[in-house]
Amino acid sequence: MRWSLRTIGIGCAGLLGLAVASIEAHAACPQTGTSLMVETSTHQLVLCKEGQSQGQYTVALGSGGVDKFKEGDKKTPLGEYDLGEPRPSSKFAIFIPVGYPTELQRKEGRTGSEIGVHGPPEMWSWLGDLTTWGDWTKGCIAVGTVQAIQDISEWVRREHVTSIILK
Repeated sequence: MRWSLRTIGIGCAGLLGLAVASIEAHAACPQTGTSLMVETSTHQLVLCKEGQSQGQYTVALGSGGVDKFKEGDKKTPLGEYDLGEPRPSSKFAIFIPVGYPTELQRKEGRTGSEIGVHGPPEMWSWLGDLTTWGDWTKGCIAVGTVQAIQDISEWVRREHVTSIILK
């Protein structure tokens, strides 16, 4: 197999892009408190504690993009929200509710329900992280493996995390 300089350059640029995305996700953590942070531009969910990343996961988002406005638009909301208690889900292993819309967003006319952080669809869980290669949710944030959502939910419980920031 012959490798051209162009192929090597594209590969290196891709790796550099991943490294930059990783650095951006780490830099996003608030300096105080504990929260989940989702960098929608890089598709990264970061476990943040006192300005430091405690873990990072690639995610799939809503198939309609971001900045949810109405029920059924398949968009993932942006903003800061309350985070509910993780609960079992027959569809996604575990579901962690996100408090969208806020009272202010309701007054603005925003609608929607059942937004959350969850694992891969049960029937596709054998694909693992391949389930995060494209945006397919109805507005939720989905990690690629059952183990990942278990780890996230355990961290949320252990650290008493009550908020999620989606930007």
